[in-house]
Amino acid sequence: MTDVDFDGDWNGWRLRGRNLVSEDGQRMTVERLRGLMWRDKMELLKVVVIELAEIRHRGTVAS
Repeated sequence: MTDVDFDGDWNGWRLRGRNLVSEDGQRMTVERLRGLMWRDKMELLKVVVIELAEIRHRGTVAS
């Protein structure tokens, strides 16, 4: 795989092999990035579920 240097909002970041490398040299594997995205998705789901539970608890119906 060819090394890739990003620009624009990703300026300073680069792709080296299978790793995304930050401006300060921290390497992020594909698995780590997937894990962060999964956790972000679960946090959003948790917020929605909690908000719906609070609405139901106050006696109003959520749809």
